[in-house]
Amino acid sequence: MIPIKIPVYRSNIRNARERFLPQLRIKSVISILRERKLAALFHMLGPVGTVLDIGASISPYRQYISAEQFYAMDISSSASPSLVSDAHLLCFAENTIDLVLLTEILEHCHSPWIVLENVFRVLKPGGMVIITVPFTFMFHPNPNDYYRFTSQGLEHLLRQFSEVTVDAYGSRFQMLFQTINRGVARLFLNVLNPIVASGSRTDVRMPLGYIVYCVK
Repeated sequence: MIPIKIPVYRSNIRNARERFLPQLRIKSVISILRERKLAALFHMLGPVGTVLDIGASISPYRQYISAEQFYAMDISSSASPSLVSDAHLLCFAENTIDLVLLTEILEHCHSPWIVLENVFRVLKPGGMVIITVPFTFMFHPNPNDYYRFTSQGLEHLLRQFSEVTVDAYGSRFQMLFQTINRGVARLFLNVLNPIVASGSRTDVRMPLGYIVYCVK
């Protein structure tokens, strides 16, 4: 698999913008909500053995996980992951991984059912997978953006697992705020992100996204 390289000039421009406009470094509403829920979930799980973070980028949730061994895998070599590979082609043997992370990656996979079949294969019996996907979110190719999943669609894709819990998060108001907080508006509205994200209401018919917990 040939690693994809993200053009350096893009990241340099982004870093320069954030240096002079620190409000652009404030996390989005969906990111704040997702991180809060994942941190609580990882705390509940406690220490785990071998973890595989697929589509890891910079492994933003690594700090919340107590693991004996942690593999960060990404199709791009930009963030220097442990492994450079495609999510559709897992090079691990069967029954070798205790926990797989698929955070904000399935919508970018052309055949997510193949990714999940491979995840099931490499998980140990009783192994876990944690998945996050957006629902009401803009088109964001990285390098592609193929899908938006409903709770029923996720349950269908994950039907081979013995336990599946699909948890929606985000309210209609939070979705509307994030929709208008784009482009130049971020210069003025980003400071409100933590306040907007402090709301705990969830609109299951129009959530920002889903967090899924599965057991093999």
